[in-house]
Amino acid sequence: MSNLSSDFLEGTKHLGLALDDLQKASFIKYRDEILEWNNKINLTGLKTPIDIEKVLFLDSLAIINTVDIPKETKILDLGSGAGIPGIPIQILNPKANVTLVESQSKKTRFLKHILGILDLSNSTSVENERAEILTHQEEHREKYDYVLCRGVSNMSVLHELSLPFLKMGGYMVAYKQGDISKEIEDSLPGLKLLGGELDRIDELNIPKIKQGRKIVLIKKIGRTSAEFSRKPGIPQKRPL
Repeated sequence: MSNLSSDFLEGTKHLGLALDDLQKASFIKYRDEILEWNNKINLTGLKTPIDIEKVLFLDSLAIINTVDIPKETKILDLGSGAGIPGIPIQILNPKANVTLVESQSKKTRFLKHILGILDLSNSTSVENERAEILTHQEEHREKYDYVLCRGVSNMSVLHELSLPFLKMGGYMVAYKQGDISKEIEDSLPGLKLLGGELDRIDELNIPKIKQGRKIVLIKKIGRTSAEFSRKPGIPQKRPL
């Protein structure tokens, strides 16, 4: 499959996106590399070009209609995996500075490879490390405008892993679906402790994708104590 599917192209138009030829070519290369590498390492459970375009790419891009991301901004993609959602956002917004955080070495090898293929290495970097470690490094702590989280963990854990990365006034953007009311409620005490507040929850109608998608926006309104994030594994075992 050498071209992008009509479902993907119709979906981007529905989102109000006009992809240029370079962006289309980038998505084709990205899709094909995911499929090829998926035979060697488990990047995703999706096996067809159309599923990758719809479930990974379109889903990543859907936040464009609800989150106003400036062209020149600093973004961290937490638990990036195959580069989702960071790389699709980078393809759409090449002036952004994106850091892909992935703790599994085999996946970071793919990320570095695909950034070279797509000629994004100058604007996108890869960190092969646990978020709990990176949050205590000066070059990352409170340096980002946005932290993107897709399929990483529950909200209580995401808050502790994400808030230390954010500048004051920055946003954590969590991709969620289904009924998350209890998950949100349980996370609020820890969120306040970490210096954040719930900004809003947007429900998206993503074209060509059946499942509902919710985007949770958390705003950084106060400094995060130096004790957070706690040591690797602790946020997951003992959520705030």
